[in-house]
Amino acid sequence: MDRSIPAETVARIAEYARDTLSAPRFAHVERVVQLTQRLCRRFALSEASGLCAAWGHDIAREWPEDQLLTWSQRDGASQRDGALRRDPLNDPLDALERRHPVLLHGRVAARLLLEEFDVRDEAVLSAVRHHTLGHPQMGPLARVLFVADYFEPGRAFLTSQTRTVPERDDLNEMVCAAIEDVIRRGLELAPVTARLYRQVKPQTPRRDGGMNAS
Repeated sequence: MDRSIPAETVARIAEYARDTLSAPRFAHVERVVQLTQRLCRRFALSEASGLCAAWGHDIAREWPEDQLLTWSQRDGASQRDGALRRDPLNDPLDALERRHPVLLHGRVAARLLLEEFDVRDEAVLSAVRHHTLGHPQMGPLARVLFVADYFEPGRAFLTSQTRTVPERDDLNEMVCAAIEDVIRRGLELAPVTARLYRQVKPQTPRRDGGMNAS
């Protein structure tokens, strides 16, 4: 493992997830961990960071909604939050998040990783914070976690076609496929997810030499 994320820290986060999550939720986390590790190897990313983010991404998923709202509104509120405050992707809560506070569990999980486990790897914290809705400026590790969380094989909504998405070699193509599947399922896109979709959607040439989204 990388020196930046001690093996002991990853083990503590995994144990915390095991102790605090329901059995079905923890089984989901385990599958996300396995897929994240595969994708980190494929795209030459830090496995230690990937494991840290994957084990930690859902540790607040089963919190009450009022608690999620309270913790989310504390983002960047103190000097201890250096890695959180420096994240340029730390957008204010939008209307969809306020209507569905469960979407805030990534923000809260990032704070827990910082405060309870002293995780200061900004790529890990950003990946965890944005794994639910995404962000057009998120980095490769965040995109890997976004893909792994959506396409882990236990997801009941996956079709025979979408189950093969994680075997592709283009990370942005996989992100695009995830968002298109959300649209196929008739779910509302958050504004930040729509911006990410416009970024990763393949472009086709126009007759005037410009580009159109395909």
